[in-house]
Amino acid sequence: MVRRIGNPIVLKVAASLTSQDIQRAFKKLIMESATYENLVSKSSVLRGELGLENPIGKLNDIIDTWSKSINFTFRKVRRSALGISGGFTIRFIRSSWRDVLSSPSAKQENISRRSERGEAPKSLNWLEWLLIRGDEKIIVGFDATFAKRHGAESGRTKLAIMFKPKVFRSWSVPPGFSGTANKNFVTQVLDKMEVPVLKAMEDGLRFAIRKA
Repeated sequence: MVRRIGNPIVLKVAASLTSQDIQRAFKKLIMESATYENLVSKSSVLRGELGLENPIGKLNDIIDTWSKSINFTFRKVRRSALGISGGFTIRFIRSSWRDVLSSPSAKQENISRRSERGEAPKSLNWLEWLLIRGDEKIIVGFDATFAKRHGAESGRTKLAIMFKPKVFRSWSVPPGFSGTANKNFVTQVLDKMEVPVLKAMEDGLRFAIRKA
């Protein structure tokens, strides 16, 4: 039985099924997060302040990149004088976030009179702001407004627009959504992955035993 459970083909298939289960669980938890829901909402403060167009398309691309980086492998089961040994390796998301931050979906094209005059960037790194910039002042001297008198309805999302207030202030990611490299809405999801991972591993082992 041990020899057959340790069959490389059986373990490879079991590991692939386990990886897929973990990936699906990760996607589900991400899409249930408050940050995701606010990014895709047609009326949320977060989407308005980031000026995010086609958020579902951008997020799907980014989530796919993250989920594909999740990989589970079983180590071959061996029998020796000391008993039976084996194990597994699981790889999650890159801690540097570089794989997603370099994606075109992590940026928002900024077409405006200010960007044409060189007063504002033509590309907004919205995902970097959300994941790692914390409460930093990102757009100095400007703030977001949802007021119609400032032309909020002329913004990309028809929700908000950046304006230069009379009293100097700067824009940051809204509190409650701002994150750092070690603590953001994705790391919060990863903290909830223990139960889904154990369940996926259990199912994978059952598959391997059933095929033995």
